[in-house]
Amino acid sequence: MTDFKRLLTVKELANYLGLTVKSVYTRKSRGTIPANCIVKLGESVRFDLDEINKWIDGLKQKLNNF
Repeated sequence: MTDFKRLLTVKELANYLGLTVKSVYTRKSRGTIPANCIVKLGESVRFDLDEINKWIDGLKQKLNNF
């Protein structure tokens, strides 16, 4: 059985993170969202939900160690 990755659109990621679509594009272009979270499908951009969650967990760890 094949495991499928859950890929989010920009709008879905914005809703998931509580951001605007513009903020997601800005963070992507500035490199704030790690490259391993981004999946390019031709002209489209998607975001790997598992990698997004790992990134968020890492941010939480940094805050807890602060």
